[in-house]
Amino acid sequence: MLTNLVHLVLLPATLALNVPIGCVKIRNRNFEGYLVKGDLYGEEQRNVAYGASAEQWHIRKGIEGWYKVTNMDVKEELFESELIWKGHRVFTRPLELGVEDGLWEIVPGSRYGYFKMKNAGHRDCLALSVRGILNLIVISAYPECDGKEFEWQFEKVKCADESFVEYDETET
Repeated sequence: MLTNLVHLVLLPATLALNVPIGCVKIRNRNFEGYLVKGDLYGEEQRNVAYGASAEQWHIRKGIEGWYKVTNMDVKEELFESELIWKGHRVFTRPLELGVEDGLWEIVPGSRYGYFKMKNAGHRDCLALSVRGILNLIVISAYPECDGKEFEWQFEKVKCADESFVEYDETET
């Protein structure tokens, strides 16, 4: 008697981390708002803020698998500072001035299509949260990385400024 055996092998499915490279809109999962540039903070850097209207950011590969994130309106890179107020303050700074602590690890969030942005130097995660009795909306970086306020969605868009050179620093 010939017996046909069917072997069913179940392998865990691994979703590839598809970080969009190029121009994106960055939306927070918890507050449905967008990461935008803020007011100047001193002469060489600018706050980041929360906005109802999106701005374009540019994501590109940096060294050793890290990413750099640039605001396209002002051509300034996102970085985590040493300043502490409700977490480490996060700013942008003009590319030509050089940016320390501007490398980010982008890892999957708890829901498909969302990511967490963890600073390479400080190992803190970018978050949008409400703080204090005045319910201030604050964008800072915190050591904990769990919760919707730490998750961001990158919506790929056509770059408004096509003269901005997209490059991969891993190739230099």
